Amino acid sequence: MSDFPKYIQAMLALITSLLISVILIPVILKIAKKWKLFDHPDIENLGDSARKIHTQPIPRLGGIAMVIAFYVSIIFLSWPGDLWKIFLPALFVFLIGLKDDFKHIPPRVRLLLQFAVSAVTVYAGGLEFHQLIFTPSLITNIPYWAGFFLSVFILVGSVNAVNMVDGLDGLAGGLVLITITMLGYLFFLQTGSPDIFLFFTLPLVGAILGFLRYNTYPSKIFMGDCGSNWLGFMTGLLILVVANKNNFSLSDSSNVIIDQDNPTPLISVLLCMAIPILDTGFVITARLLRGVNPAAADKIHFHHGLMKIGLSHPNAVILIYFISLVIGTTGFFPILFQIYSSWVIPYVVPVLILLLLYFVLKLEENSAEKVPLYQLLFTTNQKNIVTKFSMILEYWLKLNQNVLFVILLAIPIFAGSQSKEIGAIAGIIFLLLVFSYLLQFWKNDFIDILFVSLGALVLLIANNSHEVKVILNESTYSIQNLYNVIFIFLTVSTLLFLLLTFKKQYLKTSPTDFLILILPLLLLVAPNSFNQKYNLTVISLRSMVLFLSIMTAYKVDKKLMEKFKTVIAFSLLYVFFTGYLGMKILF
Repeated sequence: MSDFPKYIQAMLALITSLLISVILIPVILKIAKKWKLFDHPDIENLGDSARKIHTQPIPRLGGIAMVIAFYVSIIFLSWPGDLWKIFLPALFVFLIGLKDDFKHIPPRVRLLLQFAVSAVTVYAGGLEFHQLIFTPSLITNIPYWAGFFLSVFILVGSVNAVNMVDGLDGLAGGLVLITITMLGYLFFLQTGSPDIFLFFTLPLVGAILGFLRYNTYPSKIFMGDCGSNWLGFMTGLLILVVANKNNFSLSDSSNVIIDQDNPTPLISVLLCMAIPILDTGFVITARLLRGVNPAAADKIHFHHGLMKIGLSHPNAVILIYFISLVIGTTGFFPILFQIYSSWVIPYVVPVLILLLLYFVLKLEENSAEKVPLYQLLFTTNQKNIVTKFSMILEYWLKLNQNVLFVILLAIPIFAGSQSKEIGAIAGIIFLLLVFSYLLQFWKNDFIDILFVSLGALVLLIANNSHEVKVILNESTYSIQNLYNVIFIFLTVSTLLFLLLTFKKQYLKTSPTDFLILILPLLLLVAPNSFNQKYNLTVISLRSMVLFLSIMTAYKVDKKLMEKFKTVIAFSLLYVFFTGYLGMKILF
């Protein structure tokens, strides 16, 4: 119970940073307009060579609001260990970007300053690498100078990666939000310490969400170099903290809940920031091969390619969010499923996803009759292809919906709950769902998705509160195995459905929707006793799959939301009776 004050502090920091960011942006907008601090579109904006997407001057300097919101929100926090050593140098990176926003700094000078600040930060914070972990059996020790340079390179690279990916409304901010959330969770999984998530991730998430309120398409303000440089530096810092967890001092980092004999590969950390890293690496390599300055502007970024094949501005951003989330999640497998030697997954799965995405992009760009697979399976008549493919998608979606109903209704009713505290929480969420039926002003997309997601999360926890077994012919079988198979099927089916149909806009979402997607991660940094009792580590992945599947079904057919609410309400009521009131059904 002694840990609860820090959780309260962290939630207050999240709320404070969110409110400050939301309040400050309109003020900065007025100042930017008064001082004519705009990000102007390309002069050749109507041509294909135009690099910038926006067609009107947009105020910049939104990064100021994020920085103020973050640092004000953490002033009264009890910073654990060495956090102050890395928070303060980040301000210098912000000032370099701010100077560049007002008066252009030559790229070489800017890069030199970034290296200088990064070197001081790595030295002061003890963030240099001592070894590189590729697999649990392939660990290479490296000399101090090599580890120091690698850490500095990651910091500078992170700053410029976020800056280069900041090409669409909400893209950079959303990618950083996803990245820092996964990194904070990854640190928690490795060490058992929630401090990085509570005192680093949550205040930063609040500041970014407040900014995204005004930066999502169509954007009212840009973050500017001050914002992108600072976010990139903060992300790089978090990468180093997670990768060098044994060097970084925290108050309770010794409270380990994960077997440290199976260390986390560096690839797992880097995958949390996969899209900015891959995009920047591709762009710089392509420019060098063409003999062009790596800092030169062009339109060969990933987001430019998505728009070129026909995706709208917001849909391109949402697809990149989704890919980033999926690829980053694969990095968790070596920690979550150590007994299965799943270290190979972070190396293989992202490659397969990128290859599948490449195929989908080619498929959507060209006509269907040019693809041999469609000629073999369907017909060469394009009209029939479209009709039959649409029928397949319709039945596919119905199959996913039925699987969802099985998870939300059949299994909870069969399993029930043996936990009094989970039964009480289920009763509270049930009342919220009832109120959402009765009160019309509560009826909106965000409230509906939030309540349904919370209800689904409670049901997942209830199902994990005890193991259900079936005895058949004097042999005992665990229902959990069937439960796992159902979730594996739903995961694969939902991901393939979204990747093969992303141009049909089945994943219309917003930053608030993504906030719901990370709710399981907020729950997972609960006190260790609660975490271990209900095995919340496994529930986190299941919850993200379930939330994404529900959100996809709802975006396709809004009438499904009432069915989801009814099914979840019925299941929650049953969990309340079996858990809190101790009801039992005897045969």
